[in-house]
Amino acid sequence: GIPVRDKTLAELKALNMAAQFVNDAGEMPYADLHGADVPEELRILSLDEVLDYLTSAGDYRYIIEIKDGGDVGLAAADQLYATLKERGLLDRVIIGSFRDEVADYITANYPDTHRFCPIPHCFPASFSGPPRLCPDSP
Repeated sequence: GIPVRDKTLAELKALNMAAQFVNDAGEMPYADLHGADVPEELRILSLDEVLDYLTSAGDYRYIIEIKDGGDVGLAAADQLYATLKERGLLDRVIIGSFRDEVADYITANYPDTHRFCPIPHCFPASFSGPPRLCPDSP
C-alpha cells in the first residue's frame, strides 16, 4: 500500500473507499466500481468537507488525531490548527497524537487547543482506556 500522505487529494478522491465493504449477506456490492462509476458517497472527504457537513447538521464535538509523526505530523498540526481557528471550532475539538513530537509540538505552539493525553503520559503502562484531556488543556 501507498501511504495517504504520498497522494494528492484528487488522487484520493478518485479511489473507491467502499471497494472492500462486505454487507451482512457477505457480498461486496461496490468492489467492481472504478473511476466515474464510483458514486460521490463512496469517495473520501477532505477535512473541510467533513466539517462543512457536520457543522451544518448540528452542534457536534470532535476528537481529531494526527497519525503521522515527524515533519508530516507537524505540518498536519499547523494545517489543522489553522483550519479549526478559521472556522471558530477550537473550543469544540480535542486534538491529539500518539507521536510524542507532534503532541509536544501542539502543546508548545497551540496552548489554546484542547489536547488529549496519550495513555503512556497520563496512566501507568498497564492501564488501557480512552484518551483523556491533558491536565494543561484549556
